Amino acid sequence: PVQVRELARLCGEGTFGPLAEVYVLLLGIAGGRPGESAGVRTNELELPARRMGEVRFKRTDRRGIDARVLDLDDNPAWGPLKGREIEEERSVPLPSRDSTRIAEQVKQSGLSGALFVGWDWEKFNRDVWTPAKTEMASRQSGQSPTDREGRRDTDALLSALARLRLHDLR
Repeated sequence: PVQVRELARLCGEGTFGPLAEVYVLLLGIAGGRPGESAGVRTNELELPARRMGEVRFKRTDRRGIDARVLDLDDNPAWGPLKGREIEEERSVPLPSRDSTRIAEQVKQSGLSGALFVGWDWEKFNRDVWTPAKTEMASRQSGQSPTDREGRRDTDALLSALARLRLHDLR
């Protein structure tokens, strides 16, 4: 969680602003899928001050799934479900520190309703996500651990950051 929070903070410093931090926290702390997290609305967040919060992720239909690749019992509107039943929504707890941080950023944004409406996700990846990973890797490599185990841990983190996708945070 510490590294997820650091990466989220770095994303919040990017061109998409503080809500980018919220998006990454929804992925990495709450375990939301990228599409679920992108669809979160303010009324789906319960963010009490200094207490555990909650986010409700609503399921949306799948895009562009050719019915020919589905099993006979799969619903074409929902696509394959990896052995799970269709649920309209799922609630996930948020640790108090993350709940408080999300509340601050949402309040600062002044938004009501959809939080990430109109975001260009390719631009987010290019201008926010990739530079934040690069900055985090740069900070880690600059620490130069002196023992062999420390260097091995740093090298592993740098390698993981280079390959890290948004979906991997969950």
